[in-house]
Amino acid sequence: MPPGFENRMTFAPWLSRPTGLARPCVLTRAWNPRVSLSSMTRCLQIVGYIAGTLNRTYSMIRSVATHTVVFSLMLLVGCATGTHEDSASFDAAAVDAWVDMWNSYDLDMVDRLFVSDSTVTYLSSEREGVITGIDSLREHHRGFGFANGGTETETELWLEDLHISEYPSATVVAGTWYFRRGADEQEVQRGPVTLVYVPIDGAHRIAHAHFGNY
Repeated sequence: MPPGFENRMTFAPWLSRPTGLARPCVLTRAWNPRVSLSSMTRCLQIVGYIAGTLNRTYSMIRSVATHTVVFSLMLLVGCATGTHEDSASFDAAAVDAWVDMWNSYDLDMVDRLFVSDSTVTYLSSEREGVITGIDSLREHHRGFGFANGGTETETELWLEDLHISEYPSATVVAGTWYFRRGADEQEVQRGPVTLVYVPIDGAHRIAHAHFGNY
């Protein structure tokens, strides 16, 4: 028997029932407060363990559900992206055309090389803030001396250390730009550049450009 309990026999004398059956002896146990408190504590510990297990299980289910939703959204975005115009393999000639634009100062090429609507964005190394929209971008280049049809200039721009990363709906070109203001100029400016191209009407156009200074 567990400690703290003792057996007591309480004898009920034989009593005759109407049916003639006898009433048997009854076995009872004395109540011990210390044992009852220990049992309650153990029960509470078990309940706490079950609650903790349920909480961890709920957290695990919620985490799995969250990751499932995120993965599903990624699949949906991927499918949606696949419905857009598929770009053929990126042609680095698009980058060469941008370099030619800077060496010819041809303002007309801005509309041909960039996404020509309000979504195009541009971060210049020469001014603060984001330039948005083709009209603002065109005026930004005009401020450097660009003109319709181009103009003669002694400046020279070139790119080095190019890295091209192609994705289903965009191509990212990263590298270092170099700029010399004149043929006899010894000082050369340079800095990082990122050009993001998207396929539009069978060609790759710049949707975003980002320049910095070293």
